Order: sequence, then structure tokens, then C-alpha cells
Amino acid sequence: AGRRAGVWGAAAAAGVGFGRGGRWPRLGVVLDLWLVDGRPLLPAGQVPALVDQNGLFLTNMALVGLRIALSAEVRRQVCAEVEAQFASFAATGLRFDHVNAH
Repeated sequence: AGRRAGVWGAAAAAGVGFGRGGRWPRLGVVLDLWLVDGRPLLPAGQVPALVDQNGLFLTNMALVGLRIALSAEVRRQVCAEVEAQFASFAATGLRFDHVNAH
């Protein structure tokens, strides 16, 4: 319970629509990068060190951080997932104001 439906869940889709509305042209759009407690954009097989048996990101931020610090392979998986999330955002045509990470 409480796990995100994915980077492009209903709330994200609504946000993209809002950002494209043009009503507030100077409104800053935030790109939220997710590496815990959600669903990766890449297939679980491409980021196995970041996901559980259900293909969802792990929920323990300390464990994920430790894996990233200790393994070049995990860092490669993180880079691939982050690139996928940036590419997905770029496909919206929106310009981001800043990036958050979770």
C-alpha cells in the first residue's frame, strides 16, 4: 500500500497536461527522479539491484544508497534508469525548472 503506480501515473499525466496548458507560462516544472518506492521505467531485468521480486523499486533508501556506494554495476543501473526518466520527461516537450530525487 502507498507504493507509487509508476513515474508516469495519473498524477504525473495530469501534471503534464497542466504544464502544457499555457495558462502560466513561467510556471516551473519539476522533474522528480525516482529510485525507491515506485516502479522503474526500465524493465526490472535491466535494474535488478534496484527492484524487489515484484519489479518495484526497493523501499529501503539506506540499502539502496549502500548498494550504489559499493557497486559499479548498481551505479550503471542507476544511470540507465535516470537516463530513461530524463528521456521520458523530454518526450513531454516540457522544460523543467529543476530536478528532485527520491
